[in-house]
Amino acid sequence: MIFYKINQKKLHEKMHGTHYQLSLVNLFCCAEYRRPRLVNYEYITMKVKLLPNDDHTNGWSAIAPSRAVHAPASGNKSFDWLIIGGGYAGLSAARRLAEIHPEQSIAILEAGVIGDNASGRNSGFAIDLPHQVGHPDVEGGRRYARMSREGIKYLENSVIEHNIKCDWVRQGKLHCAVSKSISSKLLKPDIQLLEKMGEPFNWLTREEIAATTGLTHYHSGVYTPGTALLNPAALVQGLADNLPGNVEVYEQSPVIELITEGGISAKTASAVVTAKRLILAVNGFAGKFGYMKNRLLPFVLFASLTKKMTEEQQQLLAGHPSWGITPALGTVGPTLRRTVDQRLLIRGGFAFSPSFRYSERNRSYFKEMHRNILVKRFPTLAKELDIEHFWMGWLTMTGNGAPGFGMVEESVYCAVGCGGVGIARQTAAGMAIADLATGNDSQMVSDMMSLGQPCSLPGRPIIDLGVNAYLLKEKLSGRIEA
Repeated sequence: MIFYKINQKKLHEKMHGTHYQLSLVNLFCCAEYRRPRLVNYEYITMKVKLLPNDDHTNGWSAIAPSRAVHAPASGNKSFDWLIIGGGYAGLSAARRLAEIHPEQSIAILEAGVIGDNASGRNSGFAIDLPHQVGHPDVEGGRRYARMSREGIKYLENSVIEHNIKCDWVRQGKLHCAVSKSISSKLLKPDIQLLEKMGEPFNWLTREEIAATTGLTHYHSGVYTPGTALLNPAALVQGLADNLPGNVEVYEQSPVIELITEGGISAKTASAVVTAKRLILAVNGFAGKFGYMKNRLLPFVLFASLTKKMTEEQQQLLAGHPSWGITPALGTVGPTLRRTVDQRLLIRGGFAFSPSFRYSERNRSYFKEMHRNILVKRFPTLAKELDIEHFWMGWLTMTGNGAPGFGMVEESVYCAVGCGGVGIARQTAAGMAIADLATGNDSQMVSDMMSLGQPCSLPGRPIIDLGVNAYLLKEKLSGRIEA
C-alpha cells in the first residue's frame, strides 16, 4: 500500500460535492490519509451475511406504473460480465458494457425488486451541480458538473427513447435556508462558486420563494435550472426493463457467497452465476462483500408522500404546480417537493445506521416529525392533507467525500459511495466503471479518478460516537432549519 501525509486543509479540499457535507475529517482529526486497499485480499470466499431488507413501504414504488418483475436466477449460469446491484450504477454500467461489447453476455443480480432498494427510495432529484459544498476548487466543481450532466443526459435520453413514465421534468431546484445566519453561512459560498464557474442561478428572497412554492417559511434561496425531478422507483424500473438484449436481469437474487479466485462465482439461494469479470455496484453494502471496510458511512433518511391534493387544496397552496426544495443544512432541514401528480413529498430525519436496520419505535418518531413539518411548512393544508406513504432509505457517504471507484482486485471493479447524489453521479460512475473495465480511457474515467479514494475511518464503536456527536451538534446549532 501507498501511504502519504496530507494536512487537514488539503483533505478538506478533496471533499468534492456531497449532498450532505459532514466534516468528518475535522471530527476525527485524521492526520494521515491512506490511499486505501479497497479489498481484503485474505477473503477468497466471502460469505455475505447482511442483505438489504425491503419493508415494502416505498411510496414511490406504490404509485409507479405496474410492471412484471424479472425472475430470480436459478441453476448454473455463465456470463462474460456479472454486475451485482441493480441501481443507477449497476444499470448504467450494464448498458455501457452492452454498447461497447454487444457480442458479450452481461448479468445483473439484484437482491430485491428493482426500485424498492436505495435507488428507488430517494427524493427524486437528479442534480447537476456541486450541491451544499462550500467548495473552493472551481476546476473540481466543473468536473463534478461535467460528470453529473453526463449522467443526467444518459437518463433523459433513456426516458425519451423508451417512453419511461417516471414524471421526468427538468424543473431545476431551489436550495433554501430558513434563517438569515444559515443563508449567509451556507448559501453565499454556493453563489460564489457558481459565479466562478460561470453557472446560471437566481438568488431568491422570501417573497420570490413564496411566489414559486406558496411557502413563506424560508428566508432566502438559490435557484439553478439544470436539475431534473422524477419518480426514482419508476425511473430505475424503466431502465431495468429496457436494457439491450445481451443483458439478463435477475431480481430477488441476493448474493450470499462470492468467490473471486480463478474467475468470478456468485452464489444465490437458487443459482450459481459465474463470470469472467465483476462490477460491484452495491453502495453501502460493499463492506459486506469484503471491500472498502471501514471506509463507508451508511445513513438512514425518512420520506413521506401525502395523498393527491384536490383542486381546492392546490389553490390554497398556490405557487407553481411542480417544484423541489433542498435544504441548505442537509443534516437538519427537510427536502420538499410538489410532485407532478400533486402530492407533497417530505424527506427529513438523518441518522447514522451502520447496521442497515432501524426499529419501529424510531420510525414512529420520524413519522411524527414529518407530520410536524407538514404543519409548519403547509399550515393551510395540514389539517386536510394526510400522509399516505412513509418509508426509509439509506445513502452512503465517505469521510472525505471521495467515491469508491476503480479496480479493487484482478477482474473486480467497484463503483460505490454516491454521497447522496446517486441519481446523477452514480449513473455517471456506472458508465465510467464500464469504460475503465474495458480499457476505454474516457473523460468520465479521468473525472472519477480525480476525486481520489475514500479515507480510512475508525472502527465501531468509535465511529458511532463520533458521527452521532457531530449530528447532535448540527441539529442543536441548526434546529431552526428543521
